[in-house]
Amino acid sequence: MHSFAQSAPSPDIDAIKHIKTYLVKGKFYINKAGEESADINQSLAYADSALVLSQKMRLDKYVQACSLLFSQIYREARQEDKGKNWSMRALTLAKKHQDTRENIDAHLEAANYFTIETPAQLNEKVRHYALAVDFMRMKHAQDLEMANALKYLGDLHNLQGNYQQALKELQESLAIYQSLHYPQVADLYNLMGLIYGSVDNTKASLVYSQLAVRTIESMKDSSATAVTSYNRLGILYSRLSDPKRAKSSFEKALQLAEKNKDPDALFWITANLSSVYTRLNQPARAVAIIKQASRLLRPDQSLIRAILSARAIDAYLSLKAYSHAQSCYNDLVMFLQEDTIKTDNSSQNFRVAAIRLFIATRQFARIPKLLAGCQEAAEKTGNFVYYAETEQLAYKADSAQKHFESAFLHHQHYKFYNDSLVRRNTDKQAMALELQFETEKKDINIFQQAKNIRMLRQKSQLQLSALQSQKLARNLAFAGASLLILLLGLGYSRYRLKQQANLDMEKKQNAINQQNDSLQQLVTEREWLLKEIHHRVKNNLQIIISLLNSQSIFLTDPDTLTVIQESQNRIFSISLIHQKLYQDENITGIAIDTYIKELTVHLANSFGAANKVRFKILAEKLLLDVAQAVPLGLIMNEAITNSMKYAFPGDQLGQITIVLRQEADDWLVLELQDNGVGIPADYDLYNSTTLGMSLITGLSEQLNADLDLITSPGVTIKLRWRKSNPLKSLPRS
Repeated sequence: MHSFAQSAPSPDIDAIKHIKTYLVKGKFYINKAGEESADINQSLAYADSALVLSQKMRLDKYVQACSLLFSQIYREARQEDKGKNWSMRALTLAKKHQDTRENIDAHLEAANYFTIETPAQLNEKVRHYALAVDFMRMKHAQDLEMANALKYLGDLHNLQGNYQQALKELQESLAIYQSLHYPQVADLYNLMGLIYGSVDNTKASLVYSQLAVRTIESMKDSSATAVTSYNRLGILYSRLSDPKRAKSSFEKALQLAEKNKDPDALFWITANLSSVYTRLNQPARAVAIIKQASRLLRPDQSLIRAILSARAIDAYLSLKAYSHAQSCYNDLVMFLQEDTIKTDNSSQNFRVAAIRLFIATRQFARIPKLLAGCQEAAEKTGNFVYYAETEQLAYKADSAQKHFESAFLHHQHYKFYNDSLVRRNTDKQAMALELQFETEKKDINIFQQAKNIRMLRQKSQLQLSALQSQKLARNLAFAGASLLILLLGLGYSRYRLKQQANLDMEKKQNAINQQNDSLQQLVTEREWLLKEIHHRVKNNLQIIISLLNSQSIFLTDPDTLTVIQESQNRIFSISLIHQKLYQDENITGIAIDTYIKELTVHLANSFGAANKVRFKILAEKLLLDVAQAVPLGLIMNEAITNSMKYAFPGDQLGQITIVLRQEADDWLVLELQDNGVGIPADYDLYNSTTLGMSLITGLSEQLNADLDLITSPGVTIKLRWRKSNPLKSLPRS
């Protein structure tokens, strides 16, 4: 029932209010920054209170919510076994009731207990995320949660090697992000570029890697995502045999990694950049950055040390420093002596570096076993780069030993694989995309140059007009002089009068210009001051809300908590108006349609009714004077609050419809209707003693509005008043 009927809430409603309060406070403490034991204990206490009350009232929905909170608490406390047990309990309850929201939360929480370290663990993690996404589809979700879940699921399928499924999910995630105008998608573009590279689609990989870089540059991002974007773009340019662009991308990535103090990223980028330096005939620079990075290595980082050593071997061989290259080889030995031949990229690089060293130092007996490993890796992966490298090294080894017939065959095979790679990497569409990318980067500069040219032309035309005016004035002066000579005193007198008139007009024009400048400055200052006032009022109201929120933490009486919450909502309805006034360009009025949407979202979240009450908003796009927006916002706050509190008892679902329209002669009509249980037919609107209804009637009088209450079906509150125009009420000078 609404507060109009003044009926006491049932015990079930009181219990649910207590449970919700305990859950909110428990989540507050566990979500605080850091992992303080006091916060964990406080969160546990609230979770226990919520669970005891939920079990006592046999409310399985809230038992499941408590189980999820316990899972999160124990996971934060690093008690994985306890947390997993609570997670499985929440999952069991969700399956029992077949509630979509409960199943989504339960599967997302359960996925946290599985890693990506082993195939079995990874499969379980994928299964839970896939089920969560399926339940999101059941509720037709197209929100940020859905986009994030699809992105993470695509990343997991990528780790499984299921590239086509991963790309399908990532494309769907991207479509949702774009529909929401969500800007932070560089990591998604990065992931898609990586997967397209894995399926040997260089063109698509280049497109998405460029999009990632373009996104981070537009947002001035310098995070780990930016490091990854530049590094991946450098790798693609290397594959496209464009070492100069690769060098530029790697150097940007290295600069950001050093700024972010990210040693792991720094090691991998150094390995990539040193290889490019060697290809550009700058081996000394390659050696220098490898030495600098090696000083930061820990003793247990043997793999990355071996990778840097392999790059150093190539650089030292270019410098003909064979003894240094031989020393670097010692870091590779443990990775080359394993019985099982690895086929990953690092092991292939180790073999290639070692073979180049043995060719240069004529240690031919050690080459065949390594070449066999390269051949096996090429056959297992089907990688044309591996085939080309193997045949080229075999050709060089045979040539050095003067085995010319075998060398000739290997050279033919090398040319075949290399030509195939060149044909792939010089794909015309890929090059066209590269040209488009570079062209778009220059569009802004070209536009600015064109703008400057237009300004110079305008300035030139103004100067020409000034010269013509000067020429005309000079001719008039000559004519005036002739007239003075001919007409003597009369002509001279008129000339003087004309000069004086011109001076007076110029002075008046200058005075008008100065006055216009002063007025423009006053208008600008007035707008700035108004925005600053609204900003400060909004901040002060937010401080009051925060103070009330802080006070509520120490209160246990549910009625007092309800009063504080309703006061916070009233203050928020006013604060939102001032927030929109200082954020929007138009400071003379409030965009009331967007205000209504934001207010309803806040109230739904405040009462935890986002899944229980559905809002249908039919509001015209109108600008409303702040003098009318404030009482109107408070009226809507009271009416919606009453509907959510009393119109839908228990777990009853409902709908609140808000209609705002403009009629002839600037009359506005607001209707707030719910399809709830309604109020008694004999309810007296104007003799109500409740605070909510008193506020509504009082604020309606402030608006000079006609107020009607319709009691069937549900409850409808209807106001009709004349719209004010703030500009018409300004005083005239």
